[in-house]
Amino acid sequence: MGSGATTLASALTGAGWLGTTSAGDLAAYATVPVPASPPASLPFVTVSFVPAQADVVAVAVGTTAHLELWFHPQPPSTGVVLESVAISQPSVTIFDDASGAQLFPVPGGVQAPTVAQRNIWTILSSILANEKPPAYLRLVFSTTATQVQVTRRLRVPVGPGPVTSPLQPAVGTIIGDPFTETISLAQWITETGIRYVGWDGDLIVAYARVAGSAAQGAIDG
Repeated sequence: MGSGATTLASALTGAGWLGTTSAGDLAAYATVPVPASPPASLPFVTVSFVPAQADVVAVAVGTTAHLELWFHPQPPSTGVVLESVAISQPSVTIFDDASGAQLFPVPGGVQAPTVAQRNIWTILSSILANEKPPAYLRLVFSTTATQVQVTRRLRVPVGPGPVTSPLQPAVGTIIGDPFTETISLAQWITETGIRYVGWDGDLIVAYARVAGSAAQGAIDG
């Protein structure tokens, strides 16, 4: 197409190539495949309405009517040796999804859910006192403020070499002693690659419908 001294500008002159500009430049384009994000597949929380127990003196959460938040932070499989994964402090704001009114937390009231057992937290149903049944709830969880307690074992390489990532199994390793750390839910999502249903960066959003009668039992989250 010319000698070694031929410039691109001179080669383009009069050639009529697609993408040639008036300044003598040539614009070229290419497509780059972008890996698709894995679809959300793991529910983060199941929300249930638990009616009051009429035959028990209502002196504690669990005997009075309440919302129950059952968290599912454990990934189905990551290759990491996990002893336990638990939500150690949830950060949730609850709204009436129909009106947009904030129901929890409210000034002068309870500011956080109460732990009942591992990954089970409760909120007294008094937050629904002014709601006309059925109530349509939107629960918004902060991934940066929600804390996760993780107990796991490091995979330690046999022989010289650095300690491998606890989330990446390696050949020729042994399992070390368990240790516990508390990290944010956001960090847990980044480490494991979990895609919770309703996750959108800093937030996870879940929905629930409280039926008109306490006798109607559970709700879906």
